[in-house]
Formats: sequence, structure tokens, C-alpha cells
Amino acid sequence: MKKIVLLLLLLTMTLSISACQNEAFPTSLELFEEHPNIDNYYQIFIRSFADSDDDGIGDLKGIENNLDYLENLGVTALWLTPFHPSNTYHGYAVTDYYDVHDDFGTLEDLQSLIDTAHTKNIDIMMDLVINHSSDQHPWYVEARSDMESPYRDYYYWDAPNVAYQSFVGGLVDFDPTSQAFKNEVKDILKFYGDMGILKFRIDAAKHIFDKPGLTAIDTNAGLYLLEFKAYLQTEFGDAAHIVSEVFDYNYIRYPNYVLGTGSVFNFFGAMHLEQKIAFQSSRFNFVSSLNQFYKAMEEAQPHYIDHLFIGNHDINRPATRIPNKDARTQTVKAMYTLPGNIYAYYGDELDLLGRRQEGVNVSGYGTAYDEFRRTAFLWGDDRETSWFPDTQNISTPNVTEAMGNMDSMYYVYHEFMNLRLEYPALMFGDFTPYDNNDYNIQGFYRTYQNGDQIQKILVIINISQQGADVTLPAILETIYEDSESGFTLDAYGVGIYLIEEDM
Repeated sequence: MKKIVLLLLLLTMTLSISACQNEAFPTSLELFEEHPNIDNYYQIFIRSFADSDDDGIGDLKGIENNLDYLENLGVTALWLTPFHPSNTYHGYAVTDYYDVHDDFGTLEDLQSLIDTAHTKNIDIMMDLVINHSSDQHPWYVEARSDMESPYRDYYYWDAPNVAYQSFVGGLVDFDPTSQAFKNEVKDILKFYGDMGILKFRIDAAKHIFDKPGLTAIDTNAGLYLLEFKAYLQTEFGDAAHIVSEVFDYNYIRYPNYVLGTGSVFNFFGAMHLEQKIAFQSSRFNFVSSLNQFYKAMEEAQPHYIDHLFIGNHDINRPATRIPNKDARTQTVKAMYTLPGNIYAYYGDELDLLGRRQEGVNVSGYGTAYDEFRRTAFLWGDDRETSWFPDTQNISTPNVTEAMGNMDSMYYVYHEFMNLRLEYPALMFGDFTPYDNNDYNIQGFYRTYQNGDQIQKILVIINISQQGADVTLPAILETIYEDSESGFTLDAYGVGIYLIEEDM
């Protein structure tokens, strides 16, 4: 009897192990609830993306009407530049934190966008501008005219009737030591959290305490932001997320902000990708430098979540900065194989051109600066905005033309965003350097464990202008490969391989 029971037990164990080995690994989409703060982001400069009412200005309804395009591209979260009332075209001079600019719609339009996006598993991230407001904000107007105004305490005064300004153009700084203003920020977070926005970008985070008379600039800013993160997560749970914008290419300033919010925009990584992948400068230490960066961030915050990009509204577009398309394509591919949140700036998938110009007079518009980085998305129909005349992209293919060309940048973004959605190791996995890196070949592992299952992916990047031989471990599947012959990656080639896990 014991022998029969033992045989049945062994048979059950064998079948169980076999079933476990044959069980399909879940996709990233099936695991998002376990990782609510890692996404494929798409940044939208609202004024330029999609016009729904033929006034030449992009709006919230235009975004909502085109969510299918974004979902198909592989987007799971949208970063919207400020949608509040403002006296500037860019929106970073806010005049009312509890409303929507008339150009963009209404609070009802915002709610509709949030709700519709959520049906497509797309979250919204709000640009939270709390370093400064417009000098035309009613708070500031009242504070200047009435020394007894409760809003007097909101601003950091440089002179009796003039607030300190980190930036020119009528942007006046708030006082981060003011408890009254901190309470106001919490009210703003609660207001939009109740609407369903649980992700926030803190604009100009490194300037919050960088004011005359304040000390421990980065340490105090980290503690300041930690208070907001704690409040937000107490109100809305772990799905609430804050990321700090610390516009600095040297990551020595990042750790205090990482301690505060757990995340930071990775300007170091953006520079690293451009220099070492696109321009092949010191390419031999691409992976080792990234690994050093990740370790430094994890030392500050063990649950650090990266936010990586090569384009946004404040820098010249990749198609302008990296004129070699092969190098630019490889840079995009490499970016989407790295950990954390990855950002596409609207129109970069079309290879839109754009660079800042210094006070150029534009016929029919006026003096322009950063507008050239923020021109219309090319729909090729009446969705296209016309608020700013764009002479840079007259010959740039529109989205329909790009989608009809398999060699276009659109398909690079589409394929690599969707690879992340299919393979959890690419989306959520750990990062470990490959053992055989050299001057041309740079590789790393991305590893993700789901219960008893382990998915391990090897990424190999040939950072050279010639094909290069590669030595690979036991491969279970070639996920993606730029190669015309086995064991050789093409010039500017990327290989992604599912490999056997060492037991």
C-alpha cells in the first residue's frame, strides 16, 4: 500500500513540475496590478497634439478621440503638460490650479479623458507646478495688494512686494517652508486624485528650496516631497506615484529626491544613451556606468523606479540632435530595453524635427523660443493644430504615411513598446551586466520572477558601425535580432534573447 501511495505521490509531483514548466509566463499586461508605477509613457504637449473643434489648438477631447492610436502604439500612461488656466502658451505659469484652460476644454472634458483612458488601461500623469505660479494668479495679486492676505504666506518674498523668481517671464516662487501652502498642495493632490489622476510630475523640483536664505537645498526638497508622497499614498494607496524633475545631467543631486519620491527623471541616462549609443563615445562603459547609476539610486531608495527618455518638451528633438537615423534607431531600441518607465515625446515616433531658437520673429505668431520643439503632431487631416507655423517639418511624413512604411521610426517605437508589454522581464525585471562586454558589444540581463517561474532575457547591443560576432548562452527563443547571419549582429544592431535560467 505504501509503495502505491509513494508511486502516486511521485507521479503527482512529476505532473506538477511538468505543468509548472509548461505553464505560459504571463504578459506584462497581466501583471500591471502588481506594478502600478511602471509604464510606457507618452508625453503630450496638449496645445500641439490633436484639435477636436477646428480652432487650431489641441485640446483634451482631441486626446480622448485618439486614444486608440496611443493604445495601439503600446502606451500605458500619458504625461500631460499643464492643462490649467495660464497666461502663457506653455502652461507653466498657472493662474488657477483647480480648473482647465479654456483652450483645452473643461473639467468635465478632463474627467471624460481620464475615465475613457482607464477603460484602455492608460493612466494619466499630471504636471504639478508647485515651485512657482504666474504673477497673474489671484493668490499673488491679492498677496501683493494686501499685507494681511492669507496668500501672503504662500510666496517667497525677495523684496517687500516682489516674490523671488527662479525663472523669468512672470513666474513667482512659492515658499516651501509655508505650512499653509503645503496644505494647499495637498488639497490639489486630493482634488485630482478624486478625479482619478494618481500620477504626478513635480516640475522644477531642484528649484523648490534653491532660494536666497534657504539651506540644505536637496535634502529639504526631498523631505518636502516625501510629505506629499506619504499624503497621496495614504489617501489613494500604492498606485499613487510622484516623480521629481531634477534637470541635471550629473546624478549627484538625485538621491535626496529619490528618497522623497522614489523616482526621478533620469537626465543622466538620457545623456548616457545619446553619447554612448548614438555617438559611440566611451561606448565600452555603457553598461557599467548604467549599473553604477542604478546601484546609487537603489542605495538611496531600495524601491527606486527609473524614468528614462531621450526626448521631451525642454530639449531639442532626437531627429534634430541625432541626424544619423541608424544611430537614432538604435538609441530608441536600447532605451526600451532598460528598466523602469520609458517615455516617448509626442511626434518622436514620426521623427519630427525641432530645436530651440533664440527670439526668432515668426510671421503670423510673434517672437518664438521653445515653440520650435513643440510643433503640431502630423495627422495629415483636420486634427492637426495650427496655433504655431511649423516650417521645420514640411517634408516630414505624417502619421498615416509613417504607418505605411515598415522602415519608419513609428514601427521602432511600436515594436519595442509592445515587446515590453509582452515580456515582463523587459518591463519589470532586474538589471545585471552581461559577462562578455567589450568595446563594441554591450549587453545586460533583465530577469523577472513570477512565483516559481523565472523569465530571463539577454539584451546585446552592437555599438559600432560594423557587424560584430556575438557569443550567446543557451537560447530558448530569439525575441528580436538585427542580424543577416547567425552569431553576427549588424552594425547598430540589437539582439534580445530569452535564455535558460541557471538553476
